[in-house]
Amino acid sequence: MLFPDVDVPSGWTAKDVGPRRWLLPPGLTAETSGARIVLVPLLGRRGDAGVKELLEETLRGELARFPHMRQTDFEPLTSDAGLAGLRFELAILKGAPTGGAPQPDDVQEWRAYAAFADEHFFYSLFLQGYPGWYERTVGTFWSTARSVRPTKVG
Repeated sequence: MLFPDVDVPSGWTAKDVGPRRWLLPPGLTAETSGARIVLVPLLGRRGDAGVKELLEETLRGELARFPHMRQTDFEPLTSDAGLAGLRFELAILKGAPTGGAPQPDDVQEWRAYAAFADEHFFYSLFLQGYPGWYERTVGTFWSTARSVRPTKVG
């Protein structure tokens, strides 16, 4: 499996978990992680689908799993190697104990997503973090996302 080629943050460790590669902050393991950067296997590009469609599909999948979410708008993001992409952040909200609507600040988990494309592949990664951990690692995630480099074909 090919994953996005990124600069692994200093002190972080890489671990393959199922079909994904996790980058874990210093001192954390896959079992104890309060945050992780997840590299998604490269997807071959077909047709006219772009990064926006890829992220919209990702968002639909998250909405199917987590009915209460708050998201930011998609924003442009360019990697240091010149790959054009988009980014957004997502707060997964806890449901109210009585089954009612959650409160906007009742965040169960934060996620940040970045995706890029060239003529051959989509490059996708995201940060999963629990409150407290997310704030400590989101800056590292954006630096890692900007480090994505194109994969050479042939």
